Amino acid sequence: MPRDLHWCFFIQLWIAWGAFGIFLDDTPPCGLPHISPVSRRIIGGKEARVDSWPWMALMAKDKQTACGGSVLNKRLILTAVHCFANSIPTESPSAWTVYLGKHHVTTRDSSERSFNIQTYVPHPDFNNDTLENDIAIIMLDRDIEFSDAILPICIPPSANHVVPTGTYCYVTGWGESRGTGDRNVLNQASVPILHNYWCSRQDWYGNKFFWKVTFCAGFKSGTRDACTGDSGGPLACKAKNGRWYVQGVTSWGFDCGQENWPGIYTDVSVYAAWIRHTALSLGIPILNDDSL
Repeated sequence: MPRDLHWCFFIQLWIAWGAFGIFLDDTPPCGLPHISPVSRRIIGGKEARVDSWPWMALMAKDKQTACGGSVLNKRLILTAVHCFANSIPTESPSAWTVYLGKHHVTTRDSSERSFNIQTYVPHPDFNNDTLENDIAIIMLDRDIEFSDAILPICIPPSANHVVPTGTYCYVTGWGESRGTGDRNVLNQASVPILHNYWCSRQDWYGNKFFWKVTFCAGFKSGTRDACTGDSGGPLACKAKNGRWYVQGVTSWGFDCGQENWPGIYTDVSVYAAWIRHTALSLGIPILNDDSL
């Protein structure tokens, strides 16, 4: 093939792919909220500033808050498999609604948008007994119209992305607050990443803690923690470049805010390749800059 025709062929192929939405994507940069989160400290947390966590998704089952999730791009939400243990969304689609741009639970926000679930992709190796590989992707029934209140979060670039022990990250959600906050609004709590040593101790989680695919974050004394209803939501950490990324998916724990029982989170960095592969297979690749 002549050189000019060679380049012409690839240019036409690139345009054709773009026409099918494979390369062209109007998703805004990830991890950059227009409203900065309040830098203060769910259980022991406080109400979040409106629109400061714009990637938050509220997933409701039969109109009741069930779980949280994170916006990845114009169609995909990251969440936890165990949220759907008793009700697969694609088998009972009318039961589930996904809300974005939401702050209040019982009242409608002007920025909120509601979606149905079109496709549900649980991790193929999820273990319902141990909650290993507790991570899933759902595809919404239509594209998201982004705004100040609805934006995507970044994902870690690879399994090599390790957050130093002691780093404070934020867990956010509409879950149970046990009287420490207003469950009608989005709450936030800052929690430190704990060394695997602690959660592996027999007087903590012992052999129920799988350090290769999860990590724990919180306080040895309890106080601040995720709780019922926060599952599937993000544990968001801030990178040196100022972007927020989802390091953990809220998974499980013994009770809430108890001594020696901090929250257990699915380590998203371990599943970064699976997330990108799944997004690509769904025809909606994650194209955001992931240089954290």
